[in-house]
Amino acid sequence: MKLVWRLLGFMKPLRGWILISTMTGFSTVAAGVGLLGTSAYLIASAAFHPSIAELSVAVVGVRFFGISRGVFRYLDRLVSHHVNFRLLSILRIWFYDCLKLLAPARLIHYQRGDLLSRAIGDIDALDQFYVRAVSPVISAIFATVGFSLLVGSWNVRLGWILAAGLSVTSFVLPALVYIFSRGPAKQLVDQRAILSQTMLDTLRGAAEIIVFQQQEEDLTQINRVSLQTNRAQVGLAHSQGLSNGMNAVLTQGTVAIMLLVGIPLVRTGELDGIMLAVIVLITMASFEISIPIAQAAQFWESSLQAARRLFEMADQQPAIIEPVIPVSVPEKPNILIRNLSFQYHGNLPLAADHLNINLSYGRKIALVGENGSGKTTILNLLMRFWDCQPGEILIDGILVQEFSPKELRQRIGYVSPGGAIFQTTLRQNLLLANPGALDADLLRVLDCVQLGEWVQTLPDGLDTWLGASGLTISGGQLQRIQLARGLLMDAPIYLLDEPTTHLDVETENRLISLFRSIFQNRSLVWVTHRLVGLDWLDEILVLENGRVVERGNQHTLLESRGRFYQLWEIQNRLSPVSYTHLR
Repeated sequence: MKLVWRLLGFMKPLRGWILISTMTGFSTVAAGVGLLGTSAYLIASAAFHPSIAELSVAVVGVRFFGISRGVFRYLDRLVSHHVNFRLLSILRIWFYDCLKLLAPARLIHYQRGDLLSRAIGDIDALDQFYVRAVSPVISAIFATVGFSLLVGSWNVRLGWILAAGLSVTSFVLPALVYIFSRGPAKQLVDQRAILSQTMLDTLRGAAEIIVFQQQEEDLTQINRVSLQTNRAQVGLAHSQGLSNGMNAVLTQGTVAIMLLVGIPLVRTGELDGIMLAVIVLITMASFEISIPIAQAAQFWESSLQAARRLFEMADQQPAIIEPVIPVSVPEKPNILIRNLSFQYHGNLPLAADHLNINLSYGRKIALVGENGSGKTTILNLLMRFWDCQPGEILIDGILVQEFSPKELRQRIGYVSPGGAIFQTTLRQNLLLANPGALDADLLRVLDCVQLGEWVQTLPDGLDTWLGASGLTISGGQLQRIQLARGLLMDAPIYLLDEPTTHLDVETENRLISLFRSIFQNRSLVWVTHRLVGLDWLDEILVLENGRVVERGNQHTLLESRGRFYQLWEIQNRLSPVSYTHLR
């Protein structure tokens, strides 16, 4: 029940529209009841050949209710869907805001297909929550009370019979349908998430699947998941068929009981024969209100299951807590990492182990070492994707937790080898870093990363479509576009994670020469496996298992012939004699 109240809480901004929607829904059914009731009165009365004047009111009533029913039906659909789309918009914005607070630390345990299913499929599953669940139930309560009182004003026993019939079809039957459809509805939501993940994996790995001739095995897996999804849909279809059949039986059964009770009343003179015909047709029309509720019952569990999945993610505690009163980030920040340790999970080894790094403003350092040594972890902590535990990061002597993460990241230009290239134009991919940048700024940074001539060869220049994940461009071009996007921020601090990955030697050397001038008056942390062009940096830190095992400038580290020298020798395949000659 708590889950339902949380969902209803999203409707508070739409209270007025929901009231209008409920009234139009009730008015639609009421107009239908009035139409059949006046029609029955007109036909039954006409059998006795009265004067036309006696039938004029009924004739006008038929016209009025016939027209108004169409008008109210249109207004009901218009208003209810307006409320529904507004509600889905509110849910999407709320969920995206939750994801922003959780990313990336809390999202690394979820598969992309599962996240996509929650952000799209589960919210779309709530599409039925208001139109088919909330609004019809409210309208049914008004209709059951109102129509029962109307019939009861002619005969109390018939009023109770109608109240009982409407109560069973509007509330008891949907409850039974809900019980029978709970399993298939829950399974359908889960299987759709699995199917989404399976399809996403297939599309992303299509090339590898073809290369390794795994098409049949992959197709078998997709078919298996699809069959399980279909079974859940068939289960829901069975419950829908049962619901429709029982609704028809209860409707006709109530009408039959009305006749069994009403005919003797006509014979004894307690009820006029014309009114019995009116009551019977009113009874048949009244059950229109119960049809959408019975149908909604099978969607109820799928809506609740979708809501559970959304709240399960949204209720997680963010890894980063925003300060209540943030301190302004200095224009030229001095950063000090002191006794910093960190692990991504309790079962994993430390990714950073008692690190001490001084990055005073304008200082330039490189982080080198084997994969898994903790280089990227340091960048993640500087970006405040995670918080250190224990240890501290100080900016001008103030703990980094005192600053707004958003403002801090505006001071940092971050370039990673796994950065996203979005399925849009080159221009839009660059403007992500600086929405107010002019074309001249875009061309300038592209020229800086050796892509100026390439842009001129593109069919639409900056407006050229890059395709999904940048599949239409090479790995080196993709990496340089990410670097250009970072340079567009014009930040005082830059964190570069393998910025020369996928580049040929000539382009790499030109970019490194460019780094000397671009970052001359900025702070720089450069993560690299390529021990090339590091001679101009203030300090090189060699990491192993999250610890700094060596530090110093390139000349000092090569002279000491320690771990950096070993990495240098392996990469360049130079003997000590050759290195001495190179110096």
